[in-house]
Amino acid sequence: MQFFARNHIDKDHQCIELYMEAHYPFQVYELPVNITADLNDDFEITPAGVKAMEQAFHKEHERTFSIKDDTYIECVSWRVKAIGKHEREAKLPEAKLPANRDLAYEEGKSSSFRKIYFKEFDDLKMTPVFPGDRLVYGDIVHGPAIIEEPTTTIVVLPGYCAKVTQHNSYCLEKETLKKA
Repeated sequence: MQFFARNHIDKDHQCIELYMEAHYPFQVYELPVNITADLNDDFEITPAGVKAMEQAFHKEHERTFSIKDDTYIECVSWRVKAIGKHEREAKLPEAKLPANRDLAYEEGKSSSFRKIYFKEFDDLKMTPVFPGDRLVYGDIVHGPAIIEEPTTTIVVLPGYCAKVTQHNSYCLEKETLKKA
């Protein structure tokens, strides 16, 4: 719970998952099984929860390896996954965007141009450079173009476009040619 408090995650945007990693006797590999549903609201294991965890392991082992053994299982480790959506991610805009609107170009979001070599042109081409922090949900960047993020640079090749998704990532797609 300190993880959520430290990262200012609202209770409505918190999720905790618990995994048991177990195997049958004499096996050398562990199989992770999500046992979150087998715990009570305080994340305590009840006797009924232990039975449910055993059944979940047998079922997962049979699904994964097509083998089910009725012997006991050995729990080797436990893993907790804390998932939280930060407010900026949890409250995504429900924008209604006009079709085929090139927002990135209409609003002049490119900051500069660079000469970049593209084999499609067999030459250097003046290419717009877009700072990623200026792009928002719904923006479309047509190639050739460069999108600069703090940890990566995205090259949008000629004939492709990059669309900013609702989750603030990029979806690169091959553009269809429009018939005249």
